[in-house]
Amino acid sequence: MKLIRFKFGLRKYGLYILSYLSPLFVLGLAYLSTESNPSLAIASVPIAKVPTNRIPVVSRLERLNINGDSRKHVVNKIAGYQSAYSENPNSEDAPAYLMAIGNLRLEILSDYSGALEAFELIISSYQEAPQRSTAYYQALACYMRLEDETGARSLLRRMGNEFPAGSEEREFADETLADGIHSALD
Repeated sequence: MKLIRFKFGLRKYGLYILSYLSPLFVLGLAYLSTESNPSLAIASVPIAKVPTNRIPVVSRLERLNINGDSRKHVVNKIAGYQSAYSENPNSEDAPAYLMAIGNLRLEILSDYSGALEAFELIISSYQEAPQRSTAYYQALACYMRLEDETGARSLLRRMGNEFPAGSEEREFADETLADGIHSALD
């Protein structure tokens, strides 16, 4: 009788265990795929572009205590992306490398001015890049964290002028300028 209950319990609870382990497996596969394609890196996920048109004050990764070997690993990743970008700045992967560099500097190292340089380079040099819209939001997050309202206003004006009327980017820029820069943080 106990053996039957044990087998039933494994069958019943084994599904629960699999349901908890499967997301970890997917995250593991996602990590492995980022080694060969930096544009898939978790660090390239936009943090400032959120559906509620708000910029988060504290990102989920800023709470991590990155130091020592972990920090060296991030710095080495940035150097690798920088090297790949420098070898061929005209390649189709160049904006992805810049995005990864900017996001690692923004999210992990809290190097807002370094991240801003990468995002501004995407905005100014890669007009057709799919990362361009996200680069605007990330650059705005950098300006806000640097407490540079003049830079933020200038960026929002450029964003409003560049994107067509009715686009999400244009509406965000117009609303944020009308409501005041600090409304983006509420």
